Amino acid sequence: MNKSDSYSETITKLADEWTIYFFKMNKEKKWIDNMKTIFTVDSVESFWGTLSHLKPVYEMSYGCDYYFFRKHIAPMWENEFNKNGGTWVISSHKSKRHSELDVIWIEVLMFLIGETMEEDSNEICGAAVNIRGNYDKITVWTANSSNDESNKRIG
Repeated sequence: MNKSDSYSETITKLADEWTIYFFKMNKEKKWIDNMKTIFTVDSVESFWGTLSHLKPVYEMSYGCDYYFFRKHIAPMWENEFNKNGGTWVISSHKSKRHSELDVIWIEVLMFLIGETMEEDSNEICGAAVNIRGNYDKITVWTANSSNDESNKRIG
């Protein structure tokens, strides 16, 4: 038996490409200068490969964020795809950072790349996790805050 008979490398393409950003607050810099692009993923394999090399959210410092957005959408409210949008927010006390926050964040990311919302999937721009003092938050950003039915289904 040769290698090709016993092993088949399969790439599972995502419906859309997603970019992961890292933000670390430095008040001496402009907000945008604190944002760094990490990687763009286009397959399940590149998603898990990239995620396995990132620091877990429970190990991140105060003032740090990860953003996970569709490749063509910048993670800022001024972006044309975000300016009329809104967010769903999950707040978590810092005491649950190690036990729950990373698990919820990964579940949100899998929800995004899985495109399980059918027609509502295109209403989702991205997500963020923000590490703060007493409470951390995970937000899912939507494109149109006035689309009540879609936003309720996403929430």
